[in-house]
Amino acid sequence: MEPQVFPVAGELGRFHVQSSGSCGLLYLVDLDELVSGWCGCPHFEYKVASRLVLDAECKHIRAARAYEAGV
Repeated sequence: MEPQVFPVAGELGRFHVQSSGSCGLLYLVDLDELVSGWCGCPHFEYKVASRLVLDAECKHIRAARAYEAGV
C-alpha cells in the first residue's frame, strides 16, 4: 500500500505523508531541504545522521515527489 500524501496548505514543497505501518503516523516531508528532500521519519533521520548522506531519501520522500509530479 502506498503512503497517503497531504499537501501542507500554503507551503509549497511541504507534505504530510502517512506511514504505511499500523500506527498511521504522519511525517512531515520538505522537498526543498537538503539535496533530495527531508523527512521526519526515524528511517530517514537514521540514514542522514549515521552516514551523513546528504542525498538520502525514504519512501515518504518518494511518495511526496510522486504526488507533486501527479503520478
